[in-house]
Amino acid sequence: MPKELGGLGVKNLKLLYYALRMRWRWLAMTEPDKPWQALKFKIAEEAEEMYMACTKCVLNNGRRLNFWYDRWIEGRSLVHFAPNLVEFVQPAAKSLSVAEALQDDRWVSAIRGAPLIPAIVEFMDTWERLRGINLGDGDDVVTWKLAASGEYSAKSAYNAFFVGRISAPAAKELSSSGAPLMHKLHMWFAVKGRLWTDDRLARRGLEHPSECPLCCQEPETAAHLTVQCSYARQIWYMFLLPRRLHKFTPSPTDNIDTWWSSISEAVPRKDRKELNSLVILTARCLWLERNSRVFDKFASMPLEARECTHRHNAATTSLGDYSFGDTMMTIAKPGQSRVRHGGGKIVFHREVVRDANGESGTNLSFPMLTGGTYTNWAMVMEVNVQATSLWNVIEDDTIPCKDDK
Repeated sequence: MPKELGGLGVKNLKLLYYALRMRWRWLAMTEPDKPWQALKFKIAEEAEEMYMACTKCVLNNGRRLNFWYDRWIEGRSLVHFAPNLVEFVQPAAKSLSVAEALQDDRWVSAIRGAPLIPAIVEFMDTWERLRGINLGDGDDVVTWKLAASGEYSAKSAYNAFFVGRISAPAAKELSSSGAPLMHKLHMWFAVKGRLWTDDRLARRGLEHPSECPLCCQEPETAAHLTVQCSYARQIWYMFLLPRRLHKFTPSPTDNIDTWWSSISEAVPRKDRKELNSLVILTARCLWLERNSRVFDKFASMPLEARECTHRHNAATTSLGDYSFGDTMMTIAKPGQSRVRHGGGKIVFHREVVRDANGESGTNLSFPMLTGGTYTNWAMVMEVNVQATSLWNVIEDDTIPCKDDK
């Protein structure tokens, strides 16, 4: 099934077989002078019906079109108008062309047996429909409706079997990412609305928070937690701003799949794998922040959450270098030296360290405070301390905070 329908992109061999058998039906119509036309080949009923639905016939001399099965009369076949009558037609006469059947009314003599009343009614109706048929001089024309050129292709015939099926939301973005499987599954659950959020827990009578743990304003759903929450939208804005995609910052009414598809289509094809991977990992970090608030009673400010998201992404992906505004993160090989780039961009390296039991861990090295980085660090720490109501512990509250600055 195609990836956009939620499949793995592996061809369905049965449908591919039908598509290739439809090719023989097409060649029998468009190349009647070939020597193999005298060979009798059988097409499955499903392939025959799909071929009829995918072709358009224009009657001229009537030598190529089948009298009973091709759609040459009013855009339909006689099988459609007279299904009961066709059952009494001799097997050998079912291969008659339109020209052969109309000559001396051979289609009438092809009917054998004792037709029942429904078949007799259909016979009279068919007789009336054929009274005004006049054959021309040119060759009959058969057009493949699924292609602009009007020519058959196995690809279009195969895809025709999936017309009308509901596409899986965000399936294309999920399949084209390089995120770990666990994170892909989480994003798939989020898109389908199957995360264990407030609404899902309430339907099953389980204990649940009364509102979104991130913004404390709205009821919690998978879509709200991932893209609609004010806290989540701050994270997405900081994520999209360095890539100049901040105009795609989600709104409070966006759905996950439509929003994700819009930003994925906005970047070049070669960058979509990286972007889709980071979107999945960032959504996962929002879920971890939610769980941290619910179960550990520990909350992070958006700036802190963004840095944690960066470190988490670097520790769980292997796609190379990622730039996030004033911070650049690089995944380094074990033993590689740590380097600090100029221009205010700091490089974090990930090293995989294995202990005696063979388990792996990560060792992230943070930059040393210098004259160039201290000011920004101090401002961030001051905001975080004030937000957690710890500023008065550091400074006497007799001095207003504004004057203290």
